[in-house]
Amino acid sequence: MNHPACFLCTFNTHTDAIDMNQFVHENIGIMCTDVLAREVHQQLQKRQGECAPNYDTVRRHITMHTLNPTVRMGIMLRGLLDLEDKMKGDLYKLDANGQNLGLDPKMIEAYIRLQNQIHTLYKSKPGEMLFTPISKDSATSS
Repeated sequence: MNHPACFLCTFNTHTDAIDMNQFVHENIGIMCTDVLAREVHQQLQKRQGECAPNYDTVRRHITMHTLNPTVRMGIMLRGLLDLEDKMKGDLYKLDANGQNLGLDPKMIEAYIRLQNQIHTLYKSKPGEMLFTPISKDSATSS
């Protein structure tokens, strides 16, 4: 599987890449991934014109290439919250006619484990993990 080179990875010390990666890091907790990728894509288009990476490349960078723990944990948390929302509808056993038979103990147990995972992510400290958060100062001082 051959993907086009990712500008944000390949030229990670370029001012535009630093700015965009910083933007992702600062906004992962308040913007959904699609909106975040669209904003980065639009900013890169303004700065680089036709040379800018396309939306799919930017989104792939955010969701798959980035190892920054704050960004990764934001993506994981969104996934867990989406799963939590879907699981809420499956907490009850239904008979063949769709009648409610009461709570499903196995689903309740899985739901509680998921809640614990979400809680653990909220308590974690990404700044103490292997890849530290992005900062312009650290990128330009080395």
